[in-house]
Amino acid sequence: MKYLNLLINNDLNPIFLFFILFLFSLLKSTIIVSSLLPPASITLIFGISASISKLNISLICISITFGSTTGSIICHIFGKNFIKMNKLLFKKKKTSIKTIKKITKKLKENKIKFLFISKFIAILRYITPLIAGTLFPLKKKLFITYLFSSCIWSIMYIIIVKFSLIKILKL
Repeated sequence: MKYLNLLINNDLNPIFLFFILFLFSLLKSTIIVSSLLPPASITLIFGISASISKLNISLICISITFGSTTGSIICHIFGKNFIKMNKLLFKKKKTSIKTIKKITKKLKENKIKFLFISKFIAILRYITPLIAGTLFPLKKKLFITYLFSSCIWSIMYIIIVKFSLIKILKL
């Protein structure tokens, strides 16, 4: 809370806040960096809370949506180009191999629906596009799915922050 007050009370440049939100959502949607950061709920709620008084809500939504979509596309391309590396990364962990097989099966059955839903589940947010990259080329339909799920994901976090700030201000 101390750091949040520090960010809210300081006069930060809106472009800097826009970039920070983009970066948070990008990093939380990529496989390599996401596990090193705090959960998306903490980083994004922290970033939105700090920028909601200085940025228009539509700009916040655009920043998070584009960051998250970019992260999903990076994972998709990474999966497409590094199939052998994926096998090496998950070779020693039996649970990971089971998870990959389950995700692969779900993607083959219902690729668009599963890609959309996976944005809202923490570990699937970056593993699913990675596996989708090994299975399917990045086409318009997949890109639109990444974009639409990222948009809903960002709106969800904005609503959480908006309503929690309203409740805090009423207290």
